[in-house]
Amino acid sequence: MLDRVDAVHVFSWWPTPQDRRPLDHRAALWRAVMGMLASTGRRIDTALEFVPGDDPGMLAGEAATLRRYVTEA
Repeated sequence: MLDRVDAVHVFSWWPTPQDRRPLDHRAALWRAVMGMLASTGRRIDTALEFVPGDDPGMLAGEAATLRRYVTEA
């Protein structure tokens, strides 16, 4: 199915959708996902869907974390 993926919505919530956490709280998950996406050799877009507390002030830090995971992969 990975050959059909063009984009991934990135977020971290646990244990409920209302409990939004920083991406680095689920670092192992997102690093594994980015590695899997990179293994395709294709460009697959990623987009932050939610940030902790729905706080716009968290966007820059969360985007930096996402960029780091993508770059590491």
